[in-house]
This record gives sequence, C-alpha cells and structure tokens, in this order.
Amino acid sequence: MIRIAICDDNEDFRQYEYGLVNDIMYSINCVCETDFFQSGNELLTKGEQVAGYNIILLDINMPGIDGIKTAEKIREYTEEVFIVFVTSFISYALEGYKVGATRYLLKSSESLKRELKECLETITRKLNYFENINSVLREHLACSKHTFGFIEGELKVPLDKIIYIESNLHRLFFHILDRPEKYSVYDKLDNVEEKLAGYGFCRVHKSYLVNMKYVESITRYSAELYNGIKINVSKARYNNAREQFMRCQ
Repeated sequence: MIRIAICDDNEDFRQYEYGLVNDIMYSINCVCETDFFQSGNELLTKGEQVAGYNIILLDINMPGIDGIKTAEKIREYTEEVFIVFVTSFISYALEGYKVGATRYLLKSSESLKRELKECLETITRKLNYFENINSVLREHLACSKHTFGFIEGELKVPLDKIIYIESNLHRLFFHILDRPEKYSVYDKLDNVEEKLAGYGFCRVHKSYLVNMKYVESITRYSAELYNGIKINVSKARYNNAREQFMRCQ
C-alpha cells in the first residue's frame, strides 16, 4: 500500500489531481491510499506522521505557509518521502530542488497527465526496489547467527532474536527473545553497534541499541516494544529512529 498526500488550496484541482493519480495507480496495478489537504498548515498539523506518507503532491502558492516552507518543515521529519511540486509557477523550481523535490510539474502543462504518470511510475519502482531490499535483509537477518562470549558463558545467538541491548556500568546486557535470563558482556555499545550494522538495529540512545523488528511505536521520546517495555529515545537520535521505524513498517 502506497500512501499519498495531495496538498492544494484549489478544491477543483485537488479533485482533478486525485482523478489523475487514481487512474495512474490503477493502470500500474498499485494499491494506494490518498489524503487531501487544503493548505500547508493543515498538512503540517500531522506533525511527525507526515513521515508515514510515501508521496506528497504539493502546490506552492497557497495561503499561509507556502509549499516551499511546507516542504522544509516536512524535511525536518523525514528525508524519505518523495515530494512532487505540482504548481502554476515555474519561478520556484530552484527552491523546490533545494528541499529534495523529486519532480516539478506545471499545472498548466498540456502534458501534465503524461508527466505525472512517468513521475509516479518512477517513484513506485523505487519504492518496490526498497521493499525488495528490505525483504532480502529481513531474510538475511533471520538466517544470521553470531557467537558471543558472554560472562554467563559462550552462546550462539540468532541476530533476529536479540530484542535490544542495554549499556549499564561498563557492561552490555542482551535481552533475547524466549530467554528470560539476561546475558552480559564487558564491551562498549559502539563496538556492538558496528558489528550489527546492516542487521536492522538502531541506536536510539547512548545506552540502547534496539532491533527495530520488535518496535511497535516511537513517540517523543520513547520507543515501545512488542511486550510493552518502553525504552528512552534521545532527542539527538529521535529523527533517525523515526526514519528507521517507518522504513520497517
């Protein structure tokens, strides 16, 4: 499911744009969910939830906060969403690309439908590619094991069974699925983080390395795990943690 937001102050054009999007996504056999916003201010009331959209189709000339400023605020929450400007003003093109816009489409263009179709097809291919990569990584993680020399004894652990690792008083405590006891080792969390890079773990705090597979939600400033345990998320690491969490959904 691809989530799309359409933000434009002109209701007639919003409906027209929705019709184009709906027809295009249907033609490429892609299921999507579309939300509508009549201003940048309204879109930004979503707060960090804007990171849940895959694509945002954004007008520029709107009352209140314009599309460029809206995009700048969106980028504070996420670098992952594809922003597409659909506007009547060519003069903002440079500013649009400064905020990482994927495309800059003119409403008045006779080829808008064709250009929007090419744009959405390109983005969809990229999203499918990332999803396939994530599936491969999840399968790789499930098959990966590592032997740790714990204080309690040597143990070969499937990496996808590690829920999180906690640093406390120069020791690392491993919380492992289906093992009520804790396993510990004298090491730095930085070292373990480096070893587990690429296996779905995220450093959410100087004292916590979490397997994102077990995270149910992230809010300011904590991560709730599948078992109800809450782990602190530092302010400095919050945006990155949210990004990784959204990619795992």
